[in-house]
Amino acid sequence: MCGLVEEWDGPPEKVDLIVLSHVLYYIEDVRALLSKMLSWLNPTGHILIFNADRYEVQVRIGISVQGYIFF
Repeated sequence: MCGLVEEWDGPPEKVDLIVLSHVLYYIEDVRALLSKMLSWLNPTGHILIFNADRYEVQVRIGISVQGYIFF
């Protein structure tokens, strides 16, 4: 894939894992993108987010970061 992930329709088949590595800063509407990505996952799939600042995750996504593991 080359381009903006926000404009991509997603993979041809459902996936088990989506990895976002230090990209939250560059995404304008993180919640909308994550919502879209959830439709790309298998029912037991996961989204793994790597981010330097765990509080950015809390602010950008709007969830509490208590109990999450950060890399």
